[in-house]
Amino acid sequence: MPTQPQQVCGSTDTESGDPCQHPEGWGRSAETGPCLEHADDPDAFATTKAFSWQEWRDFLPTKVEEGDWRGLLSTRGEWHAAGIGLGLGFAAGVAARPEAMLGLAFIAIGESEAQGKQLRDVAREPAYAMVAMVAGYLAAGFGFRPVAIERLVRLLNNGGLTRLLG
Repeated sequence: MPTQPQQVCGSTDTESGDPCQHPEGWGRSAETGPCLEHADDPDAFATTKAFSWQEWRDFLPTKVEEGDWRGLLSTRGEWHAAGIGLGLGFAAGVAARPEAMLGLAFIAIGESEAQGKQLRDVAREPAYAMVAMVAGYLAAGFGFRPVAIERLVRLLNNGGLTRLLG
């Protein structure tokens, strides 16, 4: 039974200028198309196929069981919750409106079904959202309010903290 010859990448983007002899799809999850080294070369044997979103997504952290690293910020949901919390806390701190943080607190603590994947991540990972929200609020409050920092330093230097605590 005759075997068909194996197709090769065929890209001429090599050091010698000769066609690449890697098998078609070499180094990639795809079985056909140019090899991984020449995936973006328009002169390659097969049609150039860019990496799909699903292929790129394989490199991102997913569930704790699937990732190599376990712990702080090891899943996408934890990153979503922390990012949303940090952003909302920072915005509330800049605007000096702490009541703006109540909505996220209700989503994080409440039992209602949140709309949107990232908000569901906040409901699943409330500690990340709440800690990041407070950190964002404090960073904005102290970072953009030099008067408050100046008063705090003056209070500490004058022994006001011991008088305050009694």
